[in-house]
Amino acid sequence: MLTNPAVTQGVVGAGAALAAVAEFTRHEGHEFWPLDRNIAACLMPISSRVRGHRQWTDAILLWQAAERDGVLVSFDSGVKALAGRDSAGRVLILKAR
Repeated sequence: MLTNPAVTQGVVGAGAALAAVAEFTRHEGHEFWPLDRNIAACLMPISSRVRGHRQWTDAILLWQAAERDGVLVSFDSGVKALAGRDSAGRVLILKAR
């Protein structure tokens, strides 16, 4: 997301983005969530809400948040519809200033 000019309102190079990721992952609250389960089986319950090829990554991230008792933070308000009523509390939508 850091290299997406629509998000950052400018150009952030790959090196700067990777440096930011390295800094974020050093935070004491950071926790790595491996994809260590059967993804197809886990996504089946929400597959009817997936409306296009760009939502599969969102669906995996949403599933991970639900599995790990976390929250998916996104700039994409469409993630709320993907979450549905059962996982709406697992989504936090950030708004651009």
